[in-house]
Amino acid sequence: MVLTHHRFDKFDTLNPLIKEKINSHYSNRVASCEKSTREDFNANFYNNFFSLNSIQDFIGKSYLLNKPKTQIMRHLYTFPESGMLDVLSQLHEGKKITLTLEGHSCEVIADSKKELSFRGWLDMFFVTLILRDHFSHLPILLGLPDNIISTPYSSGEINGFNLAFAELCKGMFNPYADMRKLRDKVVEASAHFYVEWEEQKEYVNHLYLPLVELICVVHSAERESHYQSSLLHALQAHKAYYDNEDRSHDAEAMIALCITGIAAYAYDRFGLVPEFETDYMPLWLVKGEFPTYDEAFPEIKALPKPIRSDFEFTAENLPRTEPELKRIYEAALKWAKEERELPPLCDVIGRDIDSKQVNKNIVGEIFIDVLGDDWVLTLYSMEPSLIQDPQAWLAAMTTRWQAFIAQFSQEAITNVRFIECD
Repeated sequence: MVLTHHRFDKFDTLNPLIKEKINSHYSNRVASCEKSTREDFNANFYNNFFSLNSIQDFIGKSYLLNKPKTQIMRHLYTFPESGMLDVLSQLHEGKKITLTLEGHSCEVIADSKKELSFRGWLDMFFVTLILRDHFSHLPILLGLPDNIISTPYSSGEINGFNLAFAELCKGMFNPYADMRKLRDKVVEASAHFYVEWEEQKEYVNHLYLPLVELICVVHSAERESHYQSSLLHALQAHKAYYDNEDRSHDAEAMIALCITGIAAYAYDRFGLVPEFETDYMPLWLVKGEFPTYDEAFPEIKALPKPIRSDFEFTAENLPRTEPELKRIYEAALKWAKEERELPPLCDVIGRDIDSKQVNKNIVGEIFIDVLGDDWVLTLYSMEPSLIQDPQAWLAAMTTRWQAFIAQFSQEAITNVRFIECD
């Protein structure tokens, strides 16, 4: 049997001008997103990055527009990477964390306001199975506490259905789990007096419960005889839920990521192969026949590996008079505060320096002082910073530091170096 998403048929019959408009809008958004990732992956980018829903829309639209597999996979690989931004924010609130996205890294202070929804956790879990846990995210997702997997209500109580469903998913990787018992808990939690809102009832009944049954069939002794019918039922339920004007444009409509993830898991673990084709569940994703991360992001292979290091800038042979040295010191504070490729200046010594606000590419803290009997102006890091392209950074900062100091003394000797750290 062939299931066909009605939007695909409808798209094929659209006026060429409308098709081009859809394609142009998709291409412009992708180009804008990739440019931002490449040029501005910093704390500001972290706070304003596209949501999981937006990336899922990219996945579906790229498939809808029949883009090359490499383009589709770029979005699919980005999905769990971006979701981990929210996960790490919840796990390490107020602490410094290192984020990586599409080959770019930065350090930020985790913000607990970036919450992960249950749907986000669920989609990330099954996309991880599609990608064969390329990023080794599965242990993190399985180990998240309940209050991150499902955000508590204002009363502090956590949605019982979400937790029961999450426990069933976790049971897929627990050899001692009683899947039937876990299934019964999910079904009990789906009762009308637990699921209160009408909208929630609809997607629980039409989307989640068919997934629950499919997971249990995959882990049952009847998998050989019941898998195909359970898989077909889940896909038909997905189609029925989104096959209306209100939901047909939802990001989740075009590819059933959860069903595809379960099918990929069943294929890898039990050798179960779907006996039908559908736009909702590309078989090449189920079978893992897709471009690798390096093939989807060929430009990343050329990126230097980031290093985490301390560094030191020095300037010797400066004027020895107190007023002149003070002037150079205060100018250095202002320069360091405004230099985008340096970590922020220590608040204690930089508090009174009048300077414009600059979004920093490197997170950490730096000090400036005049050290030793020879009056050496020294700028140094107080903790290791993650630097994406160390050699290019060192060369650029050497040039900028030399140019800055040359304003005050042509005889000054400058040096910029990394300091070995454990």
